[in-house]
Amino acid sequence: ALPVKTYGDASFPLGATASSTLPVSYSSDNPLVATVSGDIVTIVGAGSANIIASQIGNATYNAAADETQSLLVDKATLTATANDQSRAYGAADPSLTISYAGFVNSETSSVLNTPPTTTTSAVATSVVGDYPINISGGIDDNYDFNYVPGTLTITKGLVTVNADNQSRVYGVANPTLTMSYSGFANGENSSVINTLPTATSPAILTSNAGTYAITPAGGIDDNYDFNYVPGTLTIT
Repeated sequence: ALPVKTYGDASFPLGATASSTLPVSYSSDNPLVATVSGDIVTIVGAGSANIIASQIGNATYNAAADETQSLLVDKATLTATANDQSRAYGAADPSLTISYAGFVNSETSSVLNTPPTTTTSAVATSVVGDYPINISGGIDDNYDFNYVPGTLTITKGLVTVNADNQSRVYGVANPTLTMSYSGFANGENSSVINTLPTATSPAILTSNAGTYAITPAGGIDDNYDFNYVPGTLTIT
């Protein structure tokens, strides 16, 4: 009897003997699962094959009845892992890739009948956070699949806040200090920001003629970080 094997196991010898002591030859009825050279069986695929031992006799002995033993070869287990990925809020999802462990015989994913695929529930408008990358659907003649999900991390997008340049005459109150924005995703604008930035300047009513920085700061949002670009208040 032949022990159960797994695809990728090493070749192994057969050990049939004939009472005539004449040499025994071997064959396989399924060369897609196992081949035989001399008395060595080489596993080439998962499935089942009958290994047949024959002894054809000689001038002294009649041929012996063939002896058949079933060889069962289980599929190897292949671990397919969805690689972790990240992107900014509002950006397109990156390519969802897979890493493999467990190939035998120096094989790669190119041998798979149907490679697994990855999916995620994250869309362009999904908020900052972690989303599973699921993996499924692999089919192969020689491999079973063990799936390990990954994580898509959505990080905050970056909005640039520019303090608009302003001017006023000496002795006049500062004008309203305004800001311009760029970098919003999904057609959004400053109305979505949880806490709007504010702009300040050290210039006061009695400040001398000259230039003074306008500094934006203080924005807070669930989905955006802020890059602040100062402006200039010119007192004429």
